[in-house]
Formats: sequence, C-alpha cells, structure tokens
Amino acid sequence: MSRDRDKPILQDSEALKDLILLAGQHNITTAALRGHPKMFLPKNHERSLRELRAIIAFSQTLPGDAQFKGIKYDVEPYCAKDWKAEGTTLEGAMYDYLTFLVKARSILNEEAPRLWLAADTPFWWDKDKFVLDFEGKRKPYNEHVQDLTDFIVIMSYRRSAREILDSVESERQYAKRIHKVIYPSLETIKLEQDPHVSFWGLPKEEFWKVVPQLLEAAEGDPAIGGVMIHCYRGLVERFRKDRPKKPVQTPSE
Repeated sequence: MSRDRDKPILQDSEALKDLILLAGQHNITTAALRGHPKMFLPKNHERSLRELRAIIAFSQTLPGDAQFKGIKYDVEPYCAKDWKAEGTTLEGAMYDYLTFLVKARSILNEEAPRLWLAADTPFWWDKDKFVLDFEGKRKPYNEHVQDLTDFIVIMSYRRSAREILDSVESERQYAKRIHKVIYPSLETIKLEQDPHVSFWGLPKEEFWKVVPQLLEAAEGDPAIGGVMIHCYRGLVERFRKDRPKKPVQTPSE
C-alpha cells in the first residue's frame, strides 16, 4: 500500500491486475492476503479498514469473473508486545483482534458481500487459557474467530498427516457444528528455528505422500475444505522436482 493524503492505494495496481488476469486464464482464482502483528491493534483499526476498502475498490476494477474471491488476514498478534503480557492486557489484545473482524465483516457485508473473510490461526487457540467472553458469549478463542469468519486456515505445521489432523481436531469439530470449514496447512520453507515443523528438510517423497492423505481426509469430511501450503516460494524451490506424474492440486498462500 502507498498513501496519498492518508488514502491507501495499491502499489503497481496495473501490474497486479495483469497478473490476476493471466492467472484467470489458467483457471487460478485469487484472493487478497494481508498481515502484520499490530494490524488489529485499536490504534490501527481505522487505517486497516481504509486499506480493506482500497482492496475492495481495486477488486471492483477487475472483470466479474476475475475479481478477488475474498480477503485473508495473516495477523499473528501473539508476536506483539501486548499479547505477550499477562492478565487483562492479553485479554485486551484478544478482544481487539475480534473487534476488528467484526468491523471488517460489517464493511464486507455492506460493500462487497460476495467476498469471503478468512484468518490464519495457530492450532493452540483452543486451549483453556484462551477462553474469552466476547459479545455475551464465553468460549474458546478459536470458536470466536470461526464465528466471525467464513473459514480459518490453521497453521498446523507438522510432518505427518496424523499429527496435522490431530492438531486441528477441535476446530474441525466446531466447524462441523456451525456448518463452516477449516483448512489445515503445511510449512515448506527453510526454518532456522523449529526446523522440525517444515517439510524443507525431508525427502520430497514425504511431502507428496502427506498432501494426498490430507486431501483424502478432506474429501470425506465436509468440515475440511482442503489443504493450504505456506509458501509458494518454498514449494517451488524445494518440491517442484520429483512431483507425482499427476500433480496434486492444492491451494497455496
């Protein structure tokens, strides 16, 4: 984003438009992805909402079938100082995150109802320590987020299908109850810390074994929408070679 008198404008919008139209020619749909740990802090809400409106305005310049399908927020508030504090400060940071989603949902409902709203979440927001009162309901944090979005992508970064599915089980069960979906996701980039959660260091065959297993689980479960992969760069650099003869079709972030 660039700004002209506080009005957010997408940089290189014409080049981005060309890329999206080219993707459409190859049956690839697109969505906007945004993220920063401080994006949902109260002091940044107004700015983040202006940027959401700029994304909506850009999408509306595209032909109907090429417009964005939605917007996904990869906001990891636990990386910010307020989240790491204990007590009411932590609760406040959690509340601020949900409050932004309410505001974003309201704008989308009024100005772009065809766009879905999604969020990337860790797999541990279902723990008891994150139970929170919000809008008169006390429930696990992941459930609040699922209530306010069309779907969530869970950073279930593990190396086996069983571990991945186990880590998203509570979110899957809740999605089933409220008739929504979740997407487990895989990590493919090289990590200096926690390298054991990425497929980067494993033989390529291990990655291509786990992806079909997860897609098979999704095919038999209406609460699992598919598989997300983080990120395209890691996927191409590490796993482009030795693909199956019939490549598995997966969305990627």
